[in-house]
Amino acid sequence: MKEPSLQDYLEDMVQYGGKAREFCKGLTEEALQHDDRTRFAVERLLEIVGEAAAKVVARHPRFVDRHPEVPWRDMAGMRNRLAHAYRSIRLHLVWEAATVSIPDLEKKMPELRADVPAYERSRGPAL
Repeated sequence: MKEPSLQDYLEDMVQYGGKAREFCKGLTEEALQHDDRTRFAVERLLEIVGEAAAKVVARHPRFVDRHPEVPWRDMAGMRNRLAHAYRSIRLHLVWEAATVSIPDLEKKMPELRADVPAYERSRGPAL
């Protein structure tokens, strides 16, 4: 199987992050706390976003350096917390990620996507 590209990871972040944002639409933070199905879905979607961010950090560190305005490591850290420290998840942070951080990321994504070709050229030819 072919390794996903940087564009693939960015697309995953937008796609799954957008779903998390949409799932929270029309809810309050308190309503999310009492809606297990939606809460667990949002947590899983944010976990996927964090995994994609972790892959970008690990496989494309120079791209990460080119875009310090994106909280790459925070997203990866949230993924780790959701996956491994599930008993200590703070719903407020999940809510903030889905309703504030994801929309912020979506605003930055056109610039990130537009920079991928220049970043790829700067890496030189693939071996």
